[in-house]
Amino acid sequence: RLLQTLHDSARTAGWHIDVIVPAVVAWSEAARKFGEQNSTGATLLVVHDSHTDLLRIEHDQLAAVRRFRSGQTDSAEIEKEYTSFGGALLLVGAAEPRAALEHALQARGLPARVPTVIDRELVAAPDALAAAHVHAALTPALVTDAMRAMRARTIRALSTRLFVAAAALVLIGGSLQLWGTRRELDAVRAEREALRPQLSATLVGRTTVETAFRQLAVLVAAERDAAPWSTVIGGVSDQLPPEAHLTGFRGRADTVGIDGLAMYAARVFDSIEQVPQLSGVHASAPVRRETTPEGEAFERFQITALLKRAPADSAGAKR
Repeated sequence: RLLQTLHDSARTAGWHIDVIVPAVVAWSEAARKFGEQNSTGATLLVVHDSHTDLLRIEHDQLAAVRRFRSGQTDSAEIEKEYTSFGGALLLVGAAEPRAALEHALQARGLPARVPTVIDRELVAAPDALAAAHVHAALTPALVTDAMRAMRARTIRALSTRLFVAAAALVLIGGSLQLWGTRRELDAVRAEREALRPQLSATLVGRTTVETAFRQLAVLVAAERDAAPWSTVIGGVSDQLPPEAHLTGFRGRADTVGIDGLAMYAARVFDSIEQVPQLSGVHASAPVRRETTPEGEAFERFQITALLKRAPADSAGAKR
């Protein structure tokens, strides 16, 4: 209601109020422009005839506001508040109470001083100081319900216009993109039709050659993959102890799995390690002891090893 009364009174007098900003916000903006803050920030004391406002400025932003009695009455409380924060300690306001407070704070060892970068008239008039910096501190601003509703309507209208414009641009852009794509597609189709007679004869010969190459590649791959396995099987057979026999042989990629029975599985491990085509021989399962119906004791083993490629095979693969 107070804000509405101010606007109505100004309108009756033929004026227009642009914005209403709290004085503490304008004072904090003035303190920021003093340029006398350090890494901690600054504390601004705005001294009036009836009271003193303490403004804490952190990172160029108003962080806290406290109110004390005027003059040097609350100098001890102001000292406690300042000591908990630190930074530059600046004073502005009415001359007599400001001088008394400045003297009391300096007597307590605080670096209280008046800013030197502003006019003397603004130093002694807090209201004039706030008015001089109100346009640099437009937020937070105090608005009436009517102003808030008007701003909301303005934002909605602007958003609607922007949405319509964006939708129109999307439609126009999509239409142009579709037209250009169809035009390019028609050009490609025309070129393909012109090249079709030449490609028909070429594709027949190319298909025959590609088929022959694929068949040759299959034969070479089969020959290259078959030779190592036969060599590995032969090597395992040569190294296997006479009393042992295999029950399974698996090969996949470069991994070999060997299952079997032997009187002593340790001898089989030692023998398999001697196969030149294998490396990394290790047990893939625990050795289990079994007894045949005839009463003979055997040890069942499972061995896994890695296949080593011979240099000749690698050279042939590269060719």
